[in-house]
Amino acid sequence: MCIGNAFELWVIYYVGASLSALIWSWAVYNDIQFTNDKIKQHTEHQNALAIAQFTAANNRDFSQYYLDKLNKAYPLKERADLLEIICTANPHLTATKLDELLVKLKIYCDNSLSCYQIRAKEIAFMIFDRVIFHCGNSKALLGELENIGNHLDDANTIINIDSALHQVITVLHHAINQLNSNTPDMQLVDKVKAYIIEQYHHDISIADIVSAVGASRSHTMKIFKQLTATTINQYLADVRINQAKLLLLTKTVTETAYAVGFNNSAYFSTVFRKHTELSPKEYQQQCQLKSSMRAAK
Repeated sequence: MCIGNAFELWVIYYVGASLSALIWSWAVYNDIQFTNDKIKQHTEHQNALAIAQFTAANNRDFSQYYLDKLNKAYPLKERADLLEIICTANPHLTATKLDELLVKLKIYCDNSLSCYQIRAKEIAFMIFDRVIFHCGNSKALLGELENIGNHLDDANTIINIDSALHQVITVLHHAINQLNSNTPDMQLVDKVKAYIIEQYHHDISIADIVSAVGASRSHTMKIFKQLTATTINQYLADVRINQAKLLLLTKTVTETAYAVGFNNSAYFSTVFRKHTELSPKEYQQQCQLKSSMRAAK
């Protein structure tokens, strides 16, 4: 392409362009095939475990917990949501999803300790399985799984079981952070976050961000979502709104909007309400009221 363009040999230029397009298409095809193979492998693995999802909420022999008939009361959605975000670097969101699952699981098991214990062990196994599948380091993680399994076996109350499962989240996020800390993908996410924190007060776009970090738009957005469970735009909005909350204590709505990178106060108010369920004016009034109450005391 370069030779054809330099010497205006357009046949050579278009041959080079066509060859580049074919190479790029082949690379994309291979990437899609690799992703599909990995998804297929994981789906087959999950299907092999699926029969363990269905049980009745009473005492049974262990083998009887694995029934062929679907029990729709089982919180499949909540468990799927938890497994979806377990490999992200967001422990707060993961803990929230775990709590949502455990609330439904208690209802499903009718607060039966034996049933809840079996289901908790299943969930712990599937969480570890997901992390090992995505992050590797199975030797260290399987040792942790053994420890968690022992804690669940020794638990004599539902509260202790919940505590053990939350310990799973803590252990795995520590392991994930260690595994990801020096990977190119995590370094890319850190670069995106650093750029946003430094430049959020300007009118920046996704194009500006990916240009600054030196990666392709699609790859950057994909990796950021996978590792943080949020989009780049959502993260940028969170940073801006959190800073706006501080500025609104001393500045007007319009001054705050421009100070955190918004082009106009109307759009800023829309985004602020979406994040806080309050308009900027209502937020200011609420803060003033709290301040007055503290002063009165």
